[in-house]
Amino acid sequence: MAIMTPGPLISEIRGSQGGTTFSRNRHGQYTRQRSNPINPNTALQIAARERFNTLATYWRDTLLQAERDGWDTYADGTNWINGVGQVTHLTGMNHFIRSNGFRLVAGAAIVAAAPVVMGLPAQEELWSHAADSATQQITVSYTFPADVDDQNYYFYQGKPVDGSRKFFAGPWRLLDSILGDSVAPPASPLVAASVYPIGAGQSCFVYCRRLDSDMRLTEPFRLSAVVT
Repeated sequence: MAIMTPGPLISEIRGSQGGTTFSRNRHGQYTRQRSNPINPNTALQIAARERFNTLATYWRDTLLQAERDGWDTYADGTNWINGVGQVTHLTGMNHFIRSNGFRLVAGAAIVAAAPVVMGLPAQEELWSHAADSATQQITVSYTFPADVDDQNYYFYQGKPVDGSRKFFAGPWRLLDSILGDSVAPPASPLVAASVYPIGAGQSCFVYCRRLDSDMRLTEPFRLSAVVT
């Protein structure tokens, strides 16, 4: 479904309608023919659908009404910016699945309690990464606090692209995650095997999301590095 901002005619439109996709780049609004996505039913796709189904069922059958109300209260008090820059709001169920989905990817348990502080937390910027074609490894160096219990940092790697690319929208795969620990905090750097084959000169994009101990999830913060 396309999202439009009314104007003298239409000042902004994003998304797809029928066979047409609407978007914007630095030169302005443009349209292109919509491509029909394929559905190869890969193991990753199946796992993602199972996670969504698990969380939707948990919301319906396991959460107490007071817990659902808590997520709805958080959703009502948290602004969300849509594809055309408008302020809107997700549902409580959206936020519950959004936050807990990352926990399931990392093998952590579902948390039922909703955040009590409104709003999305600030993006995590205290990190950088390097990619090495010889070792096929990604090294993430960070200075953010890793000594907070249940503070989670998730790093996703993008499929490598030409070194001239300055922006990347996907696909992404989980590279690794860091779980904060007040007793034995993990030490920087994090060294992980690249989830995609990487070659020298390519651009390797990685993004970080932080899931705070109160279940508030940041927006992604993307960085790129040239593969050495």
